[in-house]
Amino acid sequence: MKRAVLKLKVQPELCLVDGNQSIKNLPMPQQTLVKGDEGDRFVIASASIIAKVWRDALVVRLASKYPMYDLVANKGYGTFRHLQALQQYGPSRLHRMSFRPCQVNYVQ
Repeated sequence: MKRAVLKLKVQPELCLVDGNQSIKNLPMPQQTLVKGDEGDRFVIASASIIAKVWRDALVVRLASKYPMYDLVANKGYGTFRHLQALQQYGPSRLHRMSFRPCQVNYVQ
């Protein structure tokens, strides 16, 4: 998130963060908002949609490199086939290790 903010051509005067954890070492003021993408916070909700669409498109582009995970169908979310592939092949170097099925001690 920090990298994305710092790469903006126009730096914001205030960074609104969805959640309860601020971005470390961000050079501008920020405000955390729990459930910031709900209700009347259209800026955060819009940013959330844009981020999801961008991420899903990236995952589909990576699908040819990692066909065993069925990424075209599941976009990296925890579907049955994706979880089966994680058990069989383990996580790729691009998997988010905080995703519980990627953790070594995870047992269904």
